[in-house]
Amino acid sequence: MVRLQIVWLLLVVSTTAWAADHWSEFRSGPFQIVTDAGAKTARARLNQLEQLRNALGRLIGKTDPQLVWPIRLVLLRTSEEYGSYALPQSFVLGRDAWLSAWPAGTPLNREWLRDCVQLFLDANTGRMPAPIERGLRDLFATLTAEGIRVTLGAPLPPDERNPDWALLQMLATNPESAGRLPVFIANLAHGGDVDSAAHNAFDQSGAEVLKQAAAYLAAGQFRTIEVSARAVDEVRDFPERPWDRTDAALLLADLLAANPAHYPEAGTAYGALKSPEADAGLGLLDAREKKSDEARLRLTAATTGGSRSAPAWLEFAALQTDRAKIQAALEKSVTLNPHWAEPHVRLSQLASDAAGKIPELKAAAKLEPRNAALWQTFAETALAADQFDEAAKAWSGAERAAATPGEQARVRQARIDLEQKRADYEEAERRRIADEKARDLERVRQQAMDQVQQAIDSANRALAGNGNSPAPAKVVPWWDGAHGARKLDGILQRVDCLGSMARLVIKAGNGPVTRLIVRNPAQVEINGAGDHGLACGAARAHRRIHVEYNDKPDAKLGVAGDVVMVEFP
Repeated sequence: MVRLQIVWLLLVVSTTAWAADHWSEFRSGPFQIVTDAGAKTARARLNQLEQLRNALGRLIGKTDPQLVWPIRLVLLRTSEEYGSYALPQSFVLGRDAWLSAWPAGTPLNREWLRDCVQLFLDANTGRMPAPIERGLRDLFATLTAEGIRVTLGAPLPPDERNPDWALLQMLATNPESAGRLPVFIANLAHGGDVDSAAHNAFDQSGAEVLKQAAAYLAAGQFRTIEVSARAVDEVRDFPERPWDRTDAALLLADLLAANPAHYPEAGTAYGALKSPEADAGLGLLDAREKKSDEARLRLTAATTGGSRSAPAWLEFAALQTDRAKIQAALEKSVTLNPHWAEPHVRLSQLASDAAGKIPELKAAAKLEPRNAALWQTFAETALAADQFDEAAKAWSGAERAAATPGEQARVRQARIDLEQKRADYEEAERRRIADEKARDLERVRQQAMDQVQQAIDSANRALAGNGNSPAPAKVVPWWDGAHGARKLDGILQRVDCLGSMARLVIKAGNGPVTRLIVRNPAQVEINGAGDHGLACGAARAHRRIHVEYNDKPDAKLGVAGDVVMVEFP
């Protein structure tokens, strides 16, 4: 019987009121009001919502607070029409907006306004202590707006009054504290506790402020305050736009789809329309009911037709198996709603390694700063990629987003563990780098020594001849320049191999030690080297040497000149 009544209602509404041309739309900021009850009520509701958004924005430090999804409020002409949809008195995420319906003649109640305030807090501030957020919801649920006269702080009914509301009501309506309340809220939104926030804002301890609020609640004498309003001309700033027949029928289907009990009727309503958005609505309904084949068919039609529903593109991606199609659909979902975190999370899952996941997880966490689980996933992924700076920032975000003290403690311990892992990793990296440098230095030194020895061996072979040919009495070097300007006789103490060069250390009698450089052994005449040559290291005892060289002091090498000729007597 109920099902027949709903179908009858659907047919009646879709062919009469909804099909008529007297439905209108009004927009401002993230709010959209659609109504068949006339412009005056719609504009009054829209003004109330915009003044609430303005006042809340001033308090939380946002000049133009936005939402991830717009709020589409349907004001229905009669309570009977509203009741036929059996909608919850709150918000349901629909095809492309937060969806809500309300009887036009009934003011929005406090519970509805509390939920609205929470949506703005979620989208625009860091998580604050739960009592503070409850107090803010209760406080702003009492805001009234008549044109540009906006009043805040009307007392709650006695059975709804509580310490959380009393604290915020006291601070917001007392002229001595109202101006500093934004400082208090900003401290809390950035992770501070009530005590430090109270010190920074009011020069009092948190305990003192809470004690004052308790006395204020007990006294029962509550103030109100007029707050700065947004300058609004309701007719000019909230223009009326006709809501055409197709849009009206689609909105009807969306309302039905907001209630699981009405899914069959919603499917009938969507099916009567021929548009990509109706296909998107049908596809999302099928997906909710786990009808994968039907959902894939409908969502393919919706996306091919150019649907503007980001959830439809996201669900379409979830039903695909081809990676390229999945990525393209998720990227389209990001384009349609760049404030939505979920497409970024899904894109991160396509990456083949931890490092590839990080950019999308980082973007998602920034879009959803109160999601502690998302921040933790980001932190663990960054840790797996050895990106410790990103991991530390992510753990901080997770701690700020934690909803309970116990969760905060768990996240804080994870941060401590991270710091130990980071220290261990950095120490291992320092050891690895040091070992690599030591190996590189040894390799370069050995190569240099080999090059010098090869040059010396080559010169020795040239002196000794090759094969059966007799060795020449004296090597005639290719270099035919003059002999060195200076001569030195002494004892060769050692040969220092310096890359491709060799430094000779010679002790001449009782005189000082003289150091000379052989820059290119192949260009130095060497006589009488025998089997020893200029071997690197300490020379054999009392090995006499005669050297001719040119004065060319080199402070960097610590030598007096360049060797031209070497002779071992």
